[in-house]
Amino acid sequence: MKYPLQDLLRVRNFREENAANALTVKRRELEQAEQLVAQRKKELEDYIQWRINRESEMYQEVMKKSIHLQALDDLKQDIQILRDKQNIYEDQITKAEKALQEAQQALEQARVHHLQAVKDRKKIDEHKELWAQEVAKISESNQEKELEDFRVRELDD
Repeated sequence: MKYPLQDLLRVRNFREENAANALTVKRRELEQAEQLVAQRKKELEDYIQWRINRESEMYQEVMKKSIHLQALDDLKQDIQILRDKQNIYEDQITKAEKALQEAQQALEQARVHHLQAVKDRKKIDEHKELWAQEVAKISESNQEKELEDFRVRELDD
C-alpha cells in the first residue's frame, strides 16, 4: 500500500535538500567575505608601509637642495594625495567588513531555514512510520481473521 502523503514527503525532502545546498553556498560566501576583509587589510598595511617610505624619500629629496615655496607646497599636496589614497583603502575595508556582516546574517538565516526544513521532513517521516505501523497492525489483524475463518470452516465440515 502506497503511503498517502508520499508526494508531500517528496516535497519536504526536496526543500530540505535545497536548504542544505543554500547553506553550503552561504558558507562559501562567508569564507570569501572573510578572505576579502583579510586581503583588504593586507593591502592597507602594505600601502601604509609604502606611503611612509615614499614620504620619507620625498622629504629626503627636499632636504638635500634648496627649493622654492611653490615646490614645498607641491610636496605637501603630493603627500596629502598619498594620505587620501590611504582613506580609499580604509573605505574598502569598511565595505568588505559590511559585506562580511551581511554574509554572516545570510548564513544564519540559511541555517534557520535548513533546520526548519529538516524539522518539517522529520514530522512527515514520523507520520509515515506511525502509518506503516498501523498498516502492519491492520494487515496482521486481517490475516488473523482469515485464519480464524479458515479454522472455523474446517471444524464445520
